[in-house]
Amino acid sequence: MKNLSKLWAVMLVLLLVFVLPTIVFGDNDKGNKGQKEATQVHSSDEENVSTDEDQAENSDEDVDEDADTDEDAEVDEDQSDEGTGEENGKGKGLDKDWKISKDALQQEKADIAALKDQVEVQLEDLEQQYQLAEANGDTALMETLMSQMQQLHQEKDTYQEQMKQKIQEMQDLMKERYSQEELDALTKVAEELGQDEKVKVLPVTNVFMKNGEVKFDTPPVVKEGRILLPLRAISEATGATVAWDPGAKKVTITQGEKEIIFDLTLQKVYVDGTETTIDVSADVMNNRTVVPLRFIMENLGLKVQWEPETKVIEIE
Repeated sequence: MKNLSKLWAVMLVLLLVFVLPTIVFGDNDKGNKGQKEATQVHSSDEENVSTDEDQAENSDEDVDEDADTDEDAEVDEDQSDEGTGEENGKGKGLDKDWKISKDALQQEKADIAALKDQVEVQLEDLEQQYQLAEANGDTALMETLMSQMQQLHQEKDTYQEQMKQKIQEMQDLMKERYSQEELDALTKVAEELGQDEKVKVLPVTNVFMKNGEVKFDTPPVVKEGRILLPLRAISEATGATVAWDPGAKKVTITQGEKEIIFDLTLQKVYVDGTETTIDVSADVMNNRTVVPLRFIMENLGLKVQWEPETKVIEIE
């Protein structure tokens, strides 16, 4: 019995020696395996986070690139807008329409003027007949002629009103060539020039070029009974070239072989090298050289018509 107990004790010791380490090592393996899995999961999470951050950065870069593209598109659109106008025919179309309207109004005005001239010729003829009838004492003929003249005077008045209407339409058309900013600036200059009692300012819309177009940054004026216009504007509108010598204070106008020189210091004018006398000398207004209209037009071979009633200048 004693020997049997010893045998069971030896078997228990052997069991503990061989079985217990296996259990311990197995548990350690499981723990290590769990740690490894946890480490892998953590690593995976970090990689996922890193990947998400990279994707976010890439997304931000894409947004920036898209923004750059949008900015480029806006620049292109701006450049496209700047390229519109005369280059794509729009500006030219507007100019063409304006010129068509201008030519039509001038023709209508010319037709009315021709009818008015015919009436005036008839009136002159009737007045001569009336004077002859009066000298002969022919009262019956005088009454007949007087009735005819009254009728013609009414026709003349009608044509004059129609002329005024066409002139107003032409002035409105000329006004379209100026922006509101330009008109405001011209108004300010006119107020400054009008402070001189000797100067009477004319609206810029009162100057018509029959075969061209003229724009002013300084309005025309009447001084000492003479119309003065900005030299450069009116000269270039007629196809002439203008050169300014600030040192000598001379203005030279050239058109073909014709040369006109204004010496502002000596108040002299030279036409093709010959000194010429003019009744009103050139002047400087609003930093612009202004010169007598008729002198310039006559020396450049152009015609000037002045309407004293409407104060309209027509240049042909």
